[in-house]
Amino acid sequence: MPALKPTLIYDGDCGFCGRCLTWGMRHFMAFPKAIPSASKEAKESGLTEAQLAESIWIIGAGAPLPAAKAVSFILKMQPNVFWRALGHIMSIWPISFIAKRVYFWVAKNRGRL
Repeated sequence: MPALKPTLIYDGDCGFCGRCLTWGMRHFMAFPKAIPSASKEAKESGLTEAQLAESIWIIGAGAPLPAAKAVSFILKMQPNVFWRALGHIMSIWPISFIAKRVYFWVAKNRGRL
């Protein structure tokens, strides 16, 4: 069985999500494959519909990573020391707690952003 590569699952119907994805792909040298949450591959990922609707996910890199953990994972992939360090900082408590709250605040208000 071939090794899975990290894949980002995002809301393909959300304009804000699409703009963030485009920005990330343009500005980060290392970026996972990205698929919309409505795709067949996302539906077969083992995540529930509720999970797919709740946040972005990274799959194929061990246990699935939701929300701010997914963002932290992407930052840790970067060759740039600043982005990698920010990704590591985001995964340390209490920063991880704050990052999760900020992620879900943005997700809740993304229609206005």
